[in-house]
Amino acid sequence: MKQHYLIKISYDGTSFHGWQRLKNDSNTIQQIIENILGTPIRGSGRTDAGVHAYAQYADFFYDTIADFEKFISDCNEKLPKSIQIRSIQNVRENFHSRKDAYAKTYCYQIALDGKPDVFYQKYCYHLTETPLRLPFEDRLYALDYSAMKQAANYLTGTHDFSAFTSDKSTDKSHIRTITSIEFDTRMLPSKKQILTISFTGNGFLYNMVRILAGTILLCGIGQLSADEISAILVQKERSLAGPTLPPQGLYLKNVYYDI
Repeated sequence: MKQHYLIKISYDGTSFHGWQRLKNDSNTIQQIIENILGTPIRGSGRTDAGVHAYAQYADFFYDTIADFEKFISDCNEKLPKSIQIRSIQNVRENFHSRKDAYAKTYCYQIALDGKPDVFYQKYCYHLTETPLRLPFEDRLYALDYSAMKQAANYLTGTHDFSAFTSDKSTDKSHIRTITSIEFDTRMLPSKKQILTISFTGNGFLYNMVRILAGTILLCGIGQLSADEISAILVQKERSLAGPTLPPQGLYLKNVYYDI
């Protein structure tokens, strides 16, 4: 009899075409793992091409696994080095990795110096690049954190986030709840500084986190007033919110379950 399992996966999404399997495309993370396991898996959500994950989850049915550590080791031996299974556990038969998730945390990383860090350039957004293209060289960029935190306060809570998604569907709800938006900065060994904005909520729409981060950054550089956020939420017009930031700065940090 098949058993039901849940695995936690980390991956560097740089060279892959996203999480979800695609027709006639073998270079997706889901497809690569399915090829190793020889069985379909269901992910906790999609990540786009170039997006990374500290903790993506997927469930699947499989023969009884006697030794979890050996199973993980054997799988990781076959997987590309940029994909790693980190843990495995049994779950109930009707568990669903997407539907049973009650919250997720995504984080977006931004380099605050003009020239990118040599070893970090594929893993964060640089303010001198598209779409913002701020005109500075090596100096640290001074963001208005007070305005950014004020914008975050407006965005926290339950809202219709139609203005903050690239999904134009009208037949499904765009109402989501963001429980927290947090800011953290750290210094790399190169002395360049990284800002991380973390978003925790009960679900996120297509490109929502990248647009939220872009909107908050606009407030940080003085191109948008935080007080305008409320009107943007009410008017539900995508053109009023900030830009969609590039994928390489986005990470799926964690998915939360009651198991």
